[in-house]
Amino acid sequence: MALGQYELVVVEALERLSNGPWIATDLERVGEIINGELCGGYGPDCNSSAVLDWLRSLGEKDRDELVFQANADWSEKQGI
Repeated sequence: MALGQYELVVVEALERLSNGPWIATDLERVGEIINGELCGGYGPDCNSSAVLDWLRSLGEKDRDELVFQANADWSEKQGI
């Protein structure tokens, strides 16, 4: 599954927060990292408020899937 722009921003925020693997509750802490500077690397249409609103709107299943995908990508980068 290819990650979309918002997912990529959240994954980068997780990576800045701590080394993986992550758990769903780590998503609660990325709000302090997702800002205009981080989003700026994803183009002019990336807005930190919109990313955070999107993240807050996710249900438990979607949040779990996002963390699962982030961990899968992390594991691949680690060669695990």
